[in-house]
Amino acid sequence: MRFRYKVFAVGDDGAKYFDGPYGNKEHILGSDAEDALARIKNEVLAGGVIFKDGHPQRVRNREMIGIYEEVRNHLSAWGKVTFICSRDADAERLKFVDSFGHDWTIDVERENATIALDEVPFAVLPSSEDVEIAEVIANHLLEFEIASCTKMD
Repeated sequence: MRFRYKVFAVGDDGAKYFDGPYGNKEHILGSDAEDALARIKNEVLAGGVIFKDGHPQRVRNREMIGIYEEVRNHLSAWGKVTFICSRDADAERLKFVDSFGHDWTIDVERENATIALDEVPFAVLPSSEDVEIAEVIANHLLEFEIASCTKMD
């Protein structure tokens, strides 16, 4: 995956640093720390992907790149989605919450992608079928949207 990094200033007087007891540097926010942290959060969430602790900013399974891009593109009709990417010994995972409040998980292990909705697996597809994976998720979101419109009537 390719990522663009954005640099922006936060804090009322910029970043402050001081040397700790072992020569370490700590970052201290100014008096507007709450606003600065809110801006940092918004910028991070707007980036689209958050890597969990210990996950390097790269993927081992090449299909994961295509899955991420296709799902992101298909979901754009329902607003921005922030993906959390993680990895264990055998699998890589993308997680996100849709605009209807449902938790989605896509686990890619070897050549299979398992899609789970609210922690219940419901589809296993070849991980190379990134468009089909995205369409399965988009079709469910369309059903949720139709159901929510029906409830309003």
